[in-house]
Amino acid sequence: MSDALIKFIASKQKQSVSVLTVKQLNQRIGRFIERTHLDDVFDITSAEAIEYKDCLLEEGRSHKSNKDYLAAVSQFFKWCKLMRYTSANPFDEVKLSKPSNQAGHDLARLRWQPSQIKQVVHSAAFIDKSADFKWITLLMMYSGFRPAEACQLHSNDITIKDGIAIMSVTNEGEGQQLKNDQSKRTLPIHQQLIELGFMDFIKQHQDRSSKNQPIFNYQPSKDGIWSHTFCREFGKLLDQLNFIAGKRPTAYSFRHTFIDELKQLQIEESMVAQLVGHVYHNITYGRYGKKFDIKTLKPVVDKINFELSLTVQRLILKCNV
Repeated sequence: MSDALIKFIASKQKQSVSVLTVKQLNQRIGRFIERTHLDDVFDITSAEAIEYKDCLLEEGRSHKSNKDYLAAVSQFFKWCKLMRYTSANPFDEVKLSKPSNQAGHDLARLRWQPSQIKQVVHSAAFIDKSADFKWITLLMMYSGFRPAEACQLHSNDITIKDGIAIMSVTNEGEGQQLKNDQSKRTLPIHQQLIELGFMDFIKQHQDRSSKNQPIFNYQPSKDGIWSHTFCREFGKLLDQLNFIAGKRPTAYSFRHTFIDELKQLQIEESMVAQLVGHVYHNITYGRYGKKFDIKTLKPVVDKINFELSLTVQRLILKCNV
């Protein structure tokens, strides 16, 4: 199995898969290999899969983490089956039911509530942060970016098309990475960000250099993770504001919030999928439908409203002085 894992990871690295995703797959599959007493892929049956699921449940992880661990191993054995290392995926029928006492709890934690957003951006601690930190936070709120997608933006990723300011999520700049192929996308910049001076901020950066360089000062970690430093800093801010670790939204939760806001506005799911870089599985729109153009997407993005304009204007103006 160790040899198969090495080949599986090598295969993933040749695809448009982020360094973080590859690292997590290696860690989670490696955990299963460490726990089992069998060495050959072919010898693993559904019995070992069930035993591993029970093992995960005993180790105190969250329901979501356990699902991720099982999904990683299932993906590995699916690949092994395609490679003819085994005749079946032993994890195919192994499911993880959510504990009854968590019903609805994880869903509530996936997004930021309006009162929580105000608690953060109204705070003196947030207002005193750097311009980079605040712009990245606002980009996640108003664009549904993953933290790394916001942190790795380069100057060439911000342009004007048909009179509309747009941002591209791409891996064309040095060191830029995508989670998967679907992550590559272009979307209009929210009007709130424009009114707060984001395009002026970008112009200042572009005027300083003609090269395609990172906009923000957050550099990728040794593993190539652009959001590592930002997320740690954001977590410390939440600690400072007395948000309890494990019971609070995270930087990534701004993405869930953006999606949920569009859902509550009853925006067409295929349109939301395009904005956030998800696969749309509906066969009619997903396979045959053309992508929505920027002019169509612009008023949709602008519908997101967190009612923070006065406060945000004050803090952005302060950091731009």
